[in-house]
Amino acid sequence: MTLDIRGSLKNTKLSSNRYVVVEELISNSIDAFLIRRSIDSTDVSLGITLSVNLFATDLLKQEIDLSISCIDNGCGMGDEQTNAFLTKDTSYKDDLAIVGIGKCKGSGRIQFFHHFASVGIKSTYREGERMLQRTLLPTDGRKKLELDNFAITDGITSDIGTTITLSALRASTRERIYAIDKITSTFSAANIRRHILMAFLQRLVSLKAELGDFEMVFKTTYPDGVEETEILRARDLPPVSNERAVEVEECDPRTGQALGRSQSFQLSHYKLDAAQYDLPRNAISLCAKSSPAKDITYRYLRTKTEQNRAVNGFHHIVLIEGALLDKRVNEQRDDFEGIPEALPTEDMFTNETVSYAALYEQIDPIIDEFVTPTGWSRDGVIADAAEKFGVSPPMLTDTDTRVVYGDTAKSVAERVLKKYQDRIIADTAEIFDLKEEITRTEPHSADFRQKINELSWRYTSSLKTIDMANLSQLVVRRAAIVEILSLACGKKLDVQAVNGEKRMDERIIHSIFFPMRKDSSEVSDHDIWLLSEEYQYYDYIASDKPLSKIKWSDDEILFEGDIDEEFKRVLRGRADANGSLRPDIAVFNKEGSAIIVEFKAPGVSMDEHIGDLSEYAHLLAAKSKGRLKKFYGYLIGDTVNRLRMPGYTRFPMGKGYFRTTSLSDPENGRNLGELYEEVLFFEDVVDRARKRVSVYKDRLNIEVTKR
Repeated sequence: MTLDIRGSLKNTKLSSNRYVVVEELISNSIDAFLIRRSIDSTDVSLGITLSVNLFATDLLKQEIDLSISCIDNGCGMGDEQTNAFLTKDTSYKDDLAIVGIGKCKGSGRIQFFHHFASVGIKSTYREGERMLQRTLLPTDGRKKLELDNFAITDGITSDIGTTITLSALRASTRERIYAIDKITSTFSAANIRRHILMAFLQRLVSLKAELGDFEMVFKTTYPDGVEETEILRARDLPPVSNERAVEVEECDPRTGQALGRSQSFQLSHYKLDAAQYDLPRNAISLCAKSSPAKDITYRYLRTKTEQNRAVNGFHHIVLIEGALLDKRVNEQRDDFEGIPEALPTEDMFTNETVSYAALYEQIDPIIDEFVTPTGWSRDGVIADAAEKFGVSPPMLTDTDTRVVYGDTAKSVAERVLKKYQDRIIADTAEIFDLKEEITRTEPHSADFRQKINELSWRYTSSLKTIDMANLSQLVVRRAAIVEILSLACGKKLDVQAVNGEKRMDERIIHSIFFPMRKDSSEVSDHDIWLLSEEYQYYDYIASDKPLSKIKWSDDEILFEGDIDEEFKRVLRGRADANGSLRPDIAVFNKEGSAIIVEFKAPGVSMDEHIGDLSEYAHLLAAKSKGRLKKFYGYLIGDTVNRLRMPGYTRFPMGKGYFRTTSLSDPENGRNLGELYEEVLFFEDVVDRARKRVSVYKDRLNIEVTKR
């Protein structure tokens, strides 16, 4: 048989808080004392004694039960208080104009009945000139509490106050709430004192004048008869270290648009010397009615170790309060109801205009300032986000993204890019709406030009958002390509770790610039920019493809039909592995320029191939029907005999060489064009590409990291 107040257990869930009963007893005792102070001018301070009796229920002393008794010197349980105690949804305390009273739904004490099968009460109170004592004996088999269950006798003034005794812990509650931790440890006097200090700190500090030199005594008697006593006094309370107020903007729950008003929240920070305050952990909580209701410590101290130990020599208690939290706390007082995670929300039943996301956005940097452990670097995370994801500090500022303790480069990038994505979608939708409006206007009207102006301005304003997002992606991609090229040139890619197989180093490097055996009509995503940015925009790129198929225009071929046969004849005598190939990469534009790229595998000496570029250029010029006049040739590798480089000039920076020569027909001396050649080392190409990437990084204000 379950003891209950009519309808209460069925409509109120069991709290997950292990100390909910203790908290409710202490809270009610404080309320009762505040009521007494409001009607009694006697100079008295709050006094509470909470006693826990732990005892074995089997011969082996394996099963432990307990009873909890709380004695206070409050106003006692007169008729109003008793009726409120017996009513689930009471507004009794809400109607009292007393500072510090815990406004509530009257359901906290329902946890008494969830936890214990037996409740006993003895209370002395004043009624007019008389002192009365109301008693409820703990009786087995009682199903529900009624007013008639209380006996009333005469009392004495010195006994004013209430004693509530709870006993016979329910098996179902023991299994759900106390299955992991030992009851003897949970309800030790020391642990109860620590918890009450943390849970009631804000309320006790704010009511210090009303409660006087209060004293809370915690006693625990163990099964072996050993007694433990701890005391919490007014002088033990620490001062508030920091107080901050924040305003959280309200938004429409359906659209997310700002409503032009805000709600206020207050943060109180207690920084407690670990050598003086023996606390079990740090606590950061969203509070309701000055008491913690939702623990959010994990959000700021990510590991159990950080949560349970002092941070830089101090324990930290941070309490966040606000009218919204008081309004939305659930009946169990261990969470909140109706506050969405973010706005806008698809929940059609939610009308709340403040979300957790909006609240956290305001309080995160403040709490981060309060409790950030040493060893974590915000600047380091920002630098990583820039290097790995192209998310620069200006992008953080532009999207109002804060980096707080526990953030990673990935989490920061995700938040920034999501904000840009949302902004781009909104801008695009707005521009589309404007276009729709424009189609409905009359060109000869003033409204038409007004809409055109509005569209242009809105489109212009959206360019920054789109540009920042696209540019960051470009920087990250190019930085990755440069890193891959650097590794490939050094034979450090995993695919290059071959044993006894034919090496493919040249093919791998070639494919980084442009996919092999493809042309620009088949592939638009390539990285020829590694050589020069302007080559990215040439009309045609061929990578080991037949040259006879290249079109100068829609119906005209660029080269004479026998050009591929001529290349085969020229290359037939080659002794190297590429003897059967055309130029590795050939790039053309309609202004008459061509770029020839030849790669040499690591270890192959480039001085043995310095004539290749000239021979290719002569053949391309001769077979292009006079269309190609200017050639740029690149011979790229990692080895050269410098004694065999006559006629070449060494670059002032880097190891490579360059020269410019005229192209003449060997038969008749007719001028065919001009060839500019560069003999480059792989490391020169990598260094040049890194410098080009750094230009974009500078625009985004990204720190360049050389590996």
